[in-house]
Amino acid sequence: LEERKLTLEIVKRYCKEIHYKLNQKTYYAIAFPNNENGYEIRNKYVKMCLLKKDITLIKNNQNQLKIFESWSDFISYLFLFPTNEFESDFLILNSIALLRKNIELINKYESIQAYFDHDDAGKSATNFLETELKTKVKNDSNFYKNFKDLNEFIIFEK
Repeated sequence: LEERKLTLEIVKRYCKEIHYKLNQKTYYAIAFPNNENGYEIRNKYVKMCLLKKDITLIKNNQNQLKIFESWSDFISYLFLFPTNEFESDFLILNSIALLRKNIELINKYESIQAYFDHDDAGKSATNFLETELKTKVKNDSNFYKNFKDLNEFIIFEK
């Protein structure tokens, strides 16, 4: 968390510390829950999913959706805009590959803001959303355009 410049207060609201065993060794990591009761886990050495890979939808009963590739970008957004925490629903893909599978869910919203990475996969995902959902989609990644993603923006601008 220190390396990622993420605030413990916000992280504690959405993540857990998880202890797990792999090949007879015990590890711990940050765990972000997904909709299939799985966890995206991260520590200095590992980036993986425990149980089943899926999206995380955080519902605040709003008609606006903000989409992120990863939980760290979502937490970074809340760090930058703390007053926006309940003003929209949030979709964390946990893998850009889950975007197409969830297009019907995304399309239910009146307004969609995308905060994808500035790499080929993120650009392709933004183009896909804009092609599929037209004017409902807004690419809100411009304010961190000189950085790979929202979390990298926090790390270098904080």
